[in-house]
Amino acid sequence: MNDRWSTYGGINGDNANVTLNEPEVSPGLWLINPAEEGPFRASGAPAVTASANLNAVTQTFDPSMTSSTGDMWSNFNGLSSTPFDAVYLAPGASATITVSVTPTDPPGTPISGTLYVDDYTLGTPFVSGLIESDELAAIPYSYSISHENGF
Repeated sequence: MNDRWSTYGGINGDNANVTLNEPEVSPGLWLINPAEEGPFRASGAPAVTASANLNAVTQTFDPSMTSSTGDMWSNFNGLSSTPFDAVYLAPGASATITVSVTPTDPPGTPISGTLYVDDYTLGTPFVSGLIESDELAAIPYSYSISHENGF
């Protein structure tokens, strides 16, 4: 295991573990590439079987928020039936994305969160056809649900 990761896990015989507990990690492609370490005989490395498990805890999607473009991540993960309709911009161009809030919590409930604006790239040079994205803006919001008809 690379020394960089040694503080996050360890190797015990044929088993290795890595635990990464960070408040934020980059979105995009993450790979697990198990590999044997040599030296090997002239016939090469022996055949082996490798398996890996990954658990990730992510932020939840706020179902009360919708936008004129839809949400790429909730759509791609099957959490939204709203179609994703990306806005394509040339350098220096701008666009307006309308965001609607339809709260379902009881009146008086305080709500807060962060509205993220992301970009994405298809067909990256690393692996064609996979999605990578960047977070362009993180807009905090908070509101309290008022009584219907102002009562």
